[in-house]
Amino acid sequence: MGYTVGIVDDDAARFLPCALILLLGRDVALDDHARRSTFTWFLTTAPEAALLTIPEYRLSEDTLPRRLGTITLDVAITHSLNHLARGRVSLHADPKGGQPLLEWYQTRGMTVLPPDRKLPVGPRRLFAPSDGRYCYYTVSAALAASRELDGLR
Repeated sequence: MGYTVGIVDDDAARFLPCALILLLGRDVALDDHARRSTFTWFLTTAPEAALLTIPEYRLSEDTLPRRLGTITLDVAITHSLNHLARGRVSLHADPKGGQPLLEWYQTRGMTVLPPDRKLPVGPRRLFAPSDGRYCYYTVSAALAASRELDGLR
C-alpha cells in the first residue's frame, strides 16, 4: 500500500506531494513473531530546500510543512491500527543515515532490534541475523506516538 503526504493548494485546486511511504501490511512483528505487523518498505520526505524552491509550491519558511517524517510514521501506525496489527510497525533504517537516523527513530519511540536477535523470513519462518538497523513499534509505543499527533488531526 502506498501513501502520499502533501498539502492542498486551494488557490490552484491541486495536491502538492511532500512525502511518500510504501507499506507491506502483513509482516511478522519483530517483538513477537506470533503477531502481525506493518513493514515500512520505503519512507521519504522532500528536502526542505526543494520544497522552498519549487515555484508551484509557493512555500516560505512560515508555510513549510513541519514534522513530515513523524507524520509519515504516523501514517504507518494508522495503517497498522486499521489492519488489525494494533499499531505494530517495523522498518529497516537506511545504512546511509548512520547512527543519527537510528537515533531519530528511537526519539520517535521505536525500538532498535539488537544485532544478536534473529529476523523471521520466508513462509516457513526461517530466521536470519539482524544487522542492528531494524526498528519497530511495540503496541504501547505506537499508541503513544499516535496520540502525540492528535492535535494535528
